[in-house]
Amino acid sequence: MMVITGQGLSTTLQNTCEQFSLNPSLLRGEGYDGAAAMSGKFKERAKRISQKYPCAIYFHCASHVLNLAVCDACSVLAIRNCLGTMQGAIAFVR
Repeated sequence: MMVITGQGLSTTLQNTCEQFSLNPSLLRGEGYDGAAAMSGKFKERAKRISQKYPCAIYFHCASHVLNLAVCDACSVLAIRNCLGTMQGAIAFVR
């Protein structure tokens, strides 16, 4: 079983940048989903990356935040029905 650590994640990021000939000094942000199980590891990674590349700012992924908001909103019957209707309309148009 592989254990994921902040050091391992930052090393993987740097190795991947090298593999694809990307310049990590051009990093401007790191976005993660903020899950409780992973946030500490990502914060350690973000800390390591930001020490080496200060322009790479850690932020919570906006797409994941939107997904969480929609999931929470689906507990409201009217919203769930509206999303179901939109999904049906999209399927019909396709």
